[in-house]
Amino acid sequence: MENKQNSILIDFLNNSLKEYENKMEEEFEMPTPCQKCGKIFDLNDGTGSVKWFPNTVICQKCGDEEEKEVERDDEIQDLKSQIDDANYTIKEARSRLIELGVDVPLRVHTPDY
Repeated sequence: MENKQNSILIDFLNNSLKEYENKMEEEFEMPTPCQKCGKIFDLNDGTGSVKWFPNTVICQKCGDEEEKEVERDDEIQDLKSQIDDANYTIKEARSRLIELGVDVPLRVHTPDY
């Protein structure tokens, strides 16, 4: 009886696997698991990961999330650069004012980031 149950279970699993494979072949030309979320997607519909999994294709949804994160990182870097440029400009302007004999207020403390 147990062998018959095992046989039935194995047949069921084999048939389910075949159905799944057939469905995957119909739905996706090249099924690919996303490295970030595990979702199966067609490789042609994915996007190249820049930050999370370089040189790897991830699903479009995760690609969109990663793009937002990369854009945020870029904005932070740009803002830090602008602050550095402004600090340099202030330093140079203060030095020139002192050379010209102008009384310059105390230096303003700029926090590190």
